[in-house]
Amino acid sequence: MFAREEERLKVHIQLSGSVIQLLLSYPFPENIGGLKSAIQSSCVNALFQTDEEKVMRIGLKDIPDSVIQYSALETLMKPRELTWHGIEELRHDLVNVRTPFSFFGSVLETLETTQDFESDFRAIQKAVLHHFKQSLRKADLTPFETAFLTIVRNRCRQYHLELPEKDRQLYKTAFVELLSLPQGIDLLLQSRAKQVEEVMNRLRTEAFKYFSLVTEIRQEVRERLETDLNPLQCLIMTALAARAGQSQPAPRRMGVILAHGESSASSMAMCVNQWLETHVFDAIDMPLFVSQEEISRQLNEWLRKMEGIEELFLLVDLGSLEQIYRNLNIRNVNIGIINSLSLKLALSVGQDIRNQTPMEKVFERAKALSSIEYHIERNREKPRMIICSCASGLGVAEKLRGVIVDSLPEDSDIRVMTYDYNTLQQEGMTSPVFEENQVISIVGTLKPEEITVPFVALEDLILQENTNRFDDSLRPYMEAEEMRVFKKNIVKNFSLSNIMNSLTILNPAKLLEHVADAIDRLQNRLGVSLGNNTCFGLYVHVSCLIERLVMNRGIEVYGNADAFRLEQQDFIQAVDDSFADVQKFYGIRIPVEETGYMYDYIKNDPNYKKRV
Repeated sequence: MFAREEERLKVHIQLSGSVIQLLLSYPFPENIGGLKSAIQSSCVNALFQTDEEKVMRIGLKDIPDSVIQYSALETLMKPRELTWHGIEELRHDLVNVRTPFSFFGSVLETLETTQDFESDFRAIQKAVLHHFKQSLRKADLTPFETAFLTIVRNRCRQYHLELPEKDRQLYKTAFVELLSLPQGIDLLLQSRAKQVEEVMNRLRTEAFKYFSLVTEIRQEVRERLETDLNPLQCLIMTALAARAGQSQPAPRRMGVILAHGESSASSMAMCVNQWLETHVFDAIDMPLFVSQEEISRQLNEWLRKMEGIEELFLLVDLGSLEQIYRNLNIRNVNIGIINSLSLKLALSVGQDIRNQTPMEKVFERAKALSSIEYHIERNREKPRMIICSCASGLGVAEKLRGVIVDSLPEDSDIRVMTYDYNTLQQEGMTSPVFEENQVISIVGTLKPEEITVPFVALEDLILQENTNRFDDSLRPYMEAEEMRVFKKNIVKNFSLSNIMNSLTILNPAKLLEHVADAIDRLQNRLGVSLGNNTCFGLYVHVSCLIERLVMNRGIEVYGNADAFRLEQQDFIQAVDDSFADVQKFYGIRIPVEETGYMYDYIKNDPNYKKRV
């Protein structure tokens, strides 16, 4: 704002050190409008003191009375060396002279006026941590500070949140420093009470998990330490907790024990967690006489705090299963409920949760232990998935996955994963990957047998042939523009040269030359001219095969290798002879198992079928 005044008045403005300190510490209850008015008034008051070089100096006498009155008399009268600072100088130095007071004020300002809360709140989390880094301390903690940090740590663990190991001391410093905010914060809270309330309401909506965590910390600090945290302290603590939680997603599955009595659920959950040496159960203690609506309200509150969980195992001591799950606000979470409770039962369920046993099997085992009823409500939206599975190995599949991820639109919610080809070949559609995901298509070098999901061969993507099924499988999950971007990226990223560069660390041009010559010799030896798709598929597959053999990572499993060795002796010899130069150049030996996968490529070629 001073820079604008410089331009408007055609002068160079300098501020005294006292003016800078005063303006940084003043809360400006009228927000931006008040700051702008104070700056313009100061410039008008100092205008007639401009020297011949067009330098206008603003001292305390030029500051409006409304701002001067904020500062204590002893501060104004304190002897201080007179220094002057130009606006350009202040632009570079402002970060270093900013007071904690102005920092917290800017946090409030940002969160109140933001149009993109998620992005700005994430930026504030980083800024808050950086702010406290300047006061990183190594001094011993007082008993009060130790008790406060113990409360913070224990409450965080209840939310499955640990302070990051790398910055643990920094987080501890930040939480402790919050206990003694700088002088003037009370005035800031008074002058911006409505603003603070609006920001806290926004946090309750946008960051409910961390808002709830800090609310519980505040309540326990009030009860145990007889100290009340103010709203600004809670706001900064929420930002710190959210920052710590960025790298710690909610657990995929959790159990909750809900029991009537003062601490019945808590005692049982603690016992099971200690026995299993892991935190599998949270607890909700309920009064003896409570309505089904209140039980559901408590569970809904818990679900909101545990955003991101996929499966909930709920053990209740009594109540109607139907009434409980009907009153839950369930979204994208599978919930299983048992209407019985015992330590033996909780241990069995907890152990199965820890061991990743499927939900239905968990409850069937529990039912075998005692006479119980259970209900499973499946609401989990399966993630949309493209699977990369290559006969050339998991390493190739992982590299292929990277190319597809780079081709997807930036905001796409479609995920890409790798899966072992032999495992997929054996399990078929009974593989757990199809139960846990909505598999859109499979991309790879060879199609696994008995798979009904659309398969896209790598060579088809290179040649841009037969990709209609791939396009059709993706179209329901992409807007027209996203589909256009994806297809454009596929054409660019799946050129043969790009694929070779992505999939192998060997010299791709030299490797491809060797492989192409060998495959030409193989076609002559077999007396067949293979189709383009088969050739391109072999180029990629064999190039990756050679790299794996060079690195001693050859595939040693191939269906019935013994039968293949007996039935296809001529083919095995033809491959060995055709690739003799390649094997000599790279110092490798192509085993029968690898030859088997080459045969699988060739046997389905229409021209080879005619020859046979």
